[in-house]
Amino acid sequence: MFGSPFQAAIQAVLKPLEFAARDDFAHLERVRDLERSVLAAARRAAALAVPHDVRDLLQRIEKRFEGPLDPARTQREMEQTQ
Repeated sequence: MFGSPFQAAIQAVLKPLEFAARDDFAHLERVRDLERSVLAAARRAAALAVPHDVRDLLQRIEKRFEGPLDPARTQREMEQTQ
């Protein structure tokens, strides 16, 4: 269990990204609906009472993961999000 709703929301954004990026993105294609999962989690996190800089970052993540991405573009977007 995470300490706060904010921590849980951030983990929901990070977990699929971290798994997909593991071993030089070897697991990227194994993550089902990565874009939709990250987008939904980022929106849930941004809806919380969070600092403006965090909200801005979450909104940038939302924009990067709107719509389906091919594996190469997904990897680029993930690398730029870090």
